[in-house]
Amino acid sequence: MDELEVNFDAGLTVLTGETGAGKSILLEALSLATGKRADTNHVKDGSKTATITAIFEINENEQAKQVLKENALDEEICILRRILDKDGKSRAFCNDEPVTLSFLKKISISLLDIHSQHQSQSLLKPDSQRKYIDDSAGNSALVNKLTSIYNGYRLNKLKLNELSKTSFDEQRVELLNHLISEFEDNDIDLTEIHTIEDEHKQLINNKESSELFLEISNLLEGSKNNASEIIGRSLNLLSKLNSNVSKSIENNLMIAHEHLLDASRVLYEQAQLELSSESKLLKIENRLSRLHNLARKHKCQIGELDQAYKVLREEVIQANKREEMISTLSEQLLQQKEQYFQLAETIRNIRKMKSSELGQEISRRLKNLGLPHAELVINIEEINDDEPLPNGMETIEFRIKTNPSQEPLSLSKIASGGELSRVSLALQSTIAVQSNIPASIYDEVDSGIGGNTAKIVGKNLKQISKKNQVICITHSAQVACAGNHHFSITKKQNDKDTTVMVEYLNNAEREKEVARMLGNTDKGKVAIEHARQLLQDATH
Repeated sequence: MDELEVNFDAGLTVLTGETGAGKSILLEALSLATGKRADTNHVKDGSKTATITAIFEINENEQAKQVLKENALDEEICILRRILDKDGKSRAFCNDEPVTLSFLKKISISLLDIHSQHQSQSLLKPDSQRKYIDDSAGNSALVNKLTSIYNGYRLNKLKLNELSKTSFDEQRVELLNHLISEFEDNDIDLTEIHTIEDEHKQLINNKESSELFLEISNLLEGSKNNASEIIGRSLNLLSKLNSNVSKSIENNLMIAHEHLLDASRVLYEQAQLELSSESKLLKIENRLSRLHNLARKHKCQIGELDQAYKVLREEVIQANKREEMISTLSEQLLQQKEQYFQLAETIRNIRKMKSSELGQEISRRLKNLGLPHAELVINIEEINDDEPLPNGMETIEFRIKTNPSQEPLSLSKIASGGELSRVSLALQSTIAVQSNIPASIYDEVDSGIGGNTAKIVGKNLKQISKKNQVICITHSAQVACAGNHHFSITKKQNDKDTTVMVEYLNNAEREKEVARMLGNTDKGKVAIEHARQLLQDATH
């Protein structure tokens, strides 16, 4: 489809159409708008993007308003928008602000509940049965706390098991202490390991400079035939002459001699200053040698010795604290175990109480769904075990009997497809009425049901719609007649394209659609009259 806009009113809205007409497109669009992972095939061929927008009125939905408030979003309305790209990527928005898919999933919990025909089969699974009871009882916070305690207990038990496997090796601890003593008892300063090599290089450079200074000083003044002596002899020779030229040269040589003596003195003083650091160089070379020896022993660089020392210390601390850690973990496990079993008992009592109420309510609804002798019994048995389990300390099993003389047996052993659909619908409708979720979508939950039973299903859905908005995708004419609003979904094809169309039906159009659903393809007067009668019966 290129573009489609559908407005759903309060009450029961039914969506009908031939198999393959595209009824699931609307459900898929809502699922994507509320956080379902997208595929590349969601974007029509020839288009770059697809946009889905779902608008929810939340005037009386305090739970949804709270989620919006927590995320600093407008609380007047909830507009969810999802933009899908051809490459499978997507962007999500709420009230025109970017949000994550996890946010869409979180807020959708308070906006709508989708029930599919596949949930009938999930009803056979113990985990699903337990979740239905907890959802009905509003047990989520307590169950989440129980799960948290269990996870903490399991983690601490794993830590304790690991510690218990590690034997206390006195020889290893003795070796560690010896290695540590090599750091602490041999004047090893770990604070200098990152600077000592640079300092050593500097002192080596100073020594070389000192030797050069002395050599130059000797050339100027100290050795035989030094520059000072040569200038002195030159001055003596010049004194024997008495000319203006000789006096000028003599004056220049005297000035040069003074500068030479000053330079020689400075060179000598600087050489002596540099030589005074030789003792410091010797000490550093001794320390550096010890550090190199330690680094070779620990197979690391000098700059990594502080980390090696830290590892040794930590291992000794852990070894010395091992017994203390075992004691602490054992005490924590006892506390967690006590907390777990106390909370598990509370949850079990709630589950038992709620399962009794839920079983009675579902049994009542089953009677209204064409199973007059049906009785659903939710069996809860305590598990006697000293160790906590992930979901509580009881087994939960939904059992049903459909005949008065029959003992309740497991759903998986006795329920037919039609019976299972009715149990699922009774359960879903019970939870829908009890919950504060304002909208529910039922996707062909009437599968396997027909005739008078389907009529009863329609009445049940209409009853639910007095409290919650209900949208139902159905192939049943009897269910479709119960709707306050009716959309027909059709598919039109040509050589180039396939188009899905959604049309709101007026009374006359509904009669034709119901006649088609009844199998009356001729849409003659008899078929239309039959459909009209069904629609009239559904309003009473």
